[in-house]
Amino acid sequence: LLHTSLVSERMELTIHGINSLLEELKWCRSSCGQSMVVEHLQGFQEYRLPSKTFSKIISHLTRAARTEDALRWFNAAQRHGAVNDAVMYNIAINACAKSKHWQRALQLMEEMRWKGIPADTITYSTAIS
Repeated sequence: LLHTSLVSERMELTIHGINSLLEELKWCRSSCGQSMVVEHLQGFQEYRLPSKTFSKIISHLTRAARTEDALRWFNAAQRHGAVNDAVMYNIAINACAKSKHWQRALQLMEEMRWKGIPADTITYSTAIS
């Protein structure tokens, strides 16, 4: 019980740290500042995070025009088994679309089909945007 409590507390601190970095990324306008935030975020990449946290990180990185970093986080989420729904794929496909990686977007859509994850309206509209 004590171990479970400590693990839960550690995860809360981790997610709080990630949220603080994402907030900083949101307001940071210099590429140097963004690079520092992304570097700090990378320290969390090997953590087994909830899918929602991975999604949030990937979305924030995409909005900050850090699409390569966003796709690296998507790959980390896949390694941890956190990619299991259309929402996560849609976020990654959006990163591909914004960075003009059409082949990768198509690969992700094919992967969804192969895994039995149905594409939705958002998937298709993101892919063609």
